Amino acid sequence: MNELESLEIKKKFDEQIGKLVKKDEKEYDLKLNLIFSLFFLALIFSTITTYVTLRNYNKLKAQENNVKDIVNVKVNEVDTNE
Repeated sequence: MNELESLEIKKKFDEQIGKLVKKDEKEYDLKLNLIFSLFFLALIFSTITTYVTLRNYNKLKAQENNVKDIVNVKVNEVDTNE
């Protein structure tokens, strides 16, 4: 085997390795992008869920406070009438 043939074989080998590496890089980039996308979607979903939960909780608390205030007013009215 002369030097020219060995250089050609090395060149073909390097090309094949380069193709495999590029393919692996593309797959890795796709997987990484998918992971980040799913992470941010989960973050957005949890933020919206937390917002809705807190909003509903605050509404319930406000309703409870209104009921307590109404009951206190009624009790005070009865006490003053007696």
